[in-house]
Amino acid sequence: MGHAIACHVIGTVYADYERALGHARQSYALGHDLAPHDQLHGTYVMMTCLEQLGRWAEIPPYLAEHRRLRQGREAEMSCPYIRSGMLVGALALARGGDPAAAREVADQVVIDLDHPGNAEALHGQLAIELGDAEAGRALAERLVRLDRRPGPEEVPHENLVLVDALRVTGDHAALREFLPAARESAGFLAAITPTCDRAEGAAQAATGDHAGATALLTRAIAGFDRLGLPLPGARTREELARLTPDQAPALRQAALQTYRQLGATPDATRLHP
Repeated sequence: MGHAIACHVIGTVYADYERALGHARQSYALGHDLAPHDQLHGTYVMMTCLEQLGRWAEIPPYLAEHRRLRQGREAEMSCPYIRSGMLVGALALARGGDPAAAREVADQVVIDLDHPGNAEALHGQLAIELGDAEAGRALAERLVRLDRRPGPEEVPHENLVLVDALRVTGDHAALREFLPAARESAGFLAAITPTCDRAEGAAQAATGDHAGATALLTRAIAGFDRLGLPLPGARTREELARLTPDQAPALRQAALQTYRQLGATPDATRLHP
């Protein structure tokens, strides 16, 4: 369990998923000699790191193992690692262009509105990915109202999901109201800063402040690149390209190259039909 927690903290708090992956491998290897519950911790942390790093092609064997182990008693457990593993796999499937498979996997984890956690935040993130940002927003808002604090097994992700949902829905008034609170979570959620910069940049662009938007989006790209988060970095490059005609060809080409490397088929098709 120690390596699983270390992986979770290093990945979420510092966004150092390469280093976190080392702990994930240890958790996964050690789990083979332990109970199914411990093995499920290992498959979850492996998938989380690989998903964030954009190494989606490596996820299917871990997802298959997670599904095989999550049977009977294990399927009824409220453990956030066991529940969240299915949603991480579903996200990778959605981003790789298989929404039907993503929904089938995600539907195996029932949304628990009485005791919500990161699995519910991931349900919200998946909803955004699948085109239902309002559903993602509703889940994230419910979690945000709980004012959850980080602990050894769960570092709340709902601020990330809500910022993304407000950006996608274009509710810039609600976004501006929420941004100060969202940015305060940077101490335990490294990805929140560039995520907020990206969303604020979109809001600025909507007002016609292209200079302010360009600065924010440029800063967001630098943040995502520094943290090694390729998918949001590429998507932000696309958004910046719309505001900077002189840089647009290079930005779109860089984004397309990343999408192809990741296997992000829907993004690559949208950019280059």
